[in-house]
Amino acid sequence: MKPTPEMLAALGITREDILNCTVKEIAKEILGQDEVGEYHNDNIETLVNRETHKFIEAKVLEIINEKCNAAMAPVIQTKLDDYLFQQTNQWGEKQGTVLTMTEFIVKKITGFMLEEVDSNGRTQAECRARSDSFYKSGPRIAMAINGYFAIAMKTAMDQILKDSASILDKGIKEAASAALGTIHQRLTAEIKVK
Repeated sequence: MKPTPEMLAALGITREDILNCTVKEIAKEILGQDEVGEYHNDNIETLVNRETHKFIEAKVLEIINEKCNAAMAPVIQTKLDDYLFQQTNQWGEKQGTVLTMTEFIVKKITGFMLEEVDSNGRTQAECRARSDSFYKSGPRIAMAINGYFAIAMKTAMDQILKDSASILDKGIKEAASAALGTIHQRLTAEIKVK
C-alpha cells in the first residue's frame, strides 16, 4: 500500500523528512554503495522506496511507543500507589504501618543494602545454613563499595607498576648503553696507547 500525504501527516512525517531520506539515498546510489558498504545494482526508485518505508516504519513504532507509554504510565503508577502492604503476625492479624508498593520496594532495598554480612557477602542466616561461622564485616552496601574500591585500586596499581617497569626498563637500558659506551672508549684508548 502506497502511503498518502494524509497518512504521512497523521504520522508526523513531513515533506522535509522524506526529502532528507531521499537525498541520502541518492548520495549512496551515486557513490555506488549501500549502508553496509557493499555495491548494489538497485535503481534509485527502489532505494528511495526502501528508505521511505524504513523511515515510516520507524516513525510508526516511535508513535506507538509514545502512545503506549503515555497511556500505561499513569495506570502503572496508580496501581503502585493503590496496592497497599501491611505486615501481619503469625495468625494473619494486621500489624505495623501500611505501605504503598513504592514504599515497600524502597524499604526492602534499603533493608537489603544495610543488612549485616560477612567478608564474603553472606548473611548470618546463609552462614548458618552452610554450618559456617559468621563474622560480621559490615552492611552489604559498605562491603560492595569496599569491593569496588579494592578492584579499582588493584587495577590502578597494576597500571602504575606496568608503567614504572616500562620506565625503569628504558632507564636501565639507557644506563647500560652509556656504561658500555664508556667501557668501549676506555678499552679503545688503552689498546691505542700500548
